[in-house]
Amino acid sequence: MSRTAFSIAHATGPAENIEARERLRGFRAAAAANRLSSGDAVIWEGNFSFDAGTAAARRFLALSRRPSAAFCASDQ
Repeated sequence: MSRTAFSIAHATGPAENIEARERLRGFRAAAAANRLSSGDAVIWEGNFSFDAGTAAARRFLALSRRPSAAFCASDQ
């Protein structure tokens, strides 16, 4: 698979949560370090719950261009 065809999704926590912000920052840094565009990433803000993760997965799977991978953050 070429890097240009690779896309990644990120299910994160609430923006006001410091851990969620740090995980998002780490996600973007890792993408940049691997020459992947995090600007094209699908990012879904949830609340670290199982239900929010399920909703994110459903959202990602409903996209016309599904992500190649997903990075999901959870505190549970």
